[in-house]
Amino acid sequence: MKHSWQAERGVVAVEMSIVLLLGVVLLAVVVLMGRLTWHVVAMQKAVSSAGRIVGSLSFETLTTENVDGDITGLAANHIRAATRSAGLDIQPGEIEVDCVTTGAGGCGRTSVTHISISAYMRFRDTIFSPELTGQMFPESDLDVTYFQIYVP
Repeated sequence: MKHSWQAERGVVAVEMSIVLLLGVVLLAVVVLMGRLTWHVVAMQKAVSSAGRIVGSLSFETLTTENVDGDITGLAANHIRAATRSAGLDIQPGEIEVDCVTTGAGGCGRTSVTHISISAYMRFRDTIFSPELTGQMFPESDLDVTYFQIYVP
């Protein structure tokens, strides 16, 4: 049986365009998931480092009245500096510091047992066009919390 090469003309071009499109989409997924992982790891390291810094503060500092704002500012400055130095293009929004006590109240009490630091970031695609990837890769919320035992 004779095979006509004229009947299959252009099939390779169609197959290549389909495979190329799938390859580009797969590459975009890998790049965005890599960026998401990079942001999560950088946030975890920054928050845990801030937790260790706040956990190493003296007992007198943690039991001072109205110290909540000072401790939150210290932790927020450290977390933002750490995420900037990690090269993150999206910075954390809300940062909260809470002193867990055996009684009522938070930081500024004499019974601090744990320190909790939470940071929030809204991750979005900043590499590709949001019009192209907005439906495929919606914004994600990253919440990182770190607990540090405080032993005065």
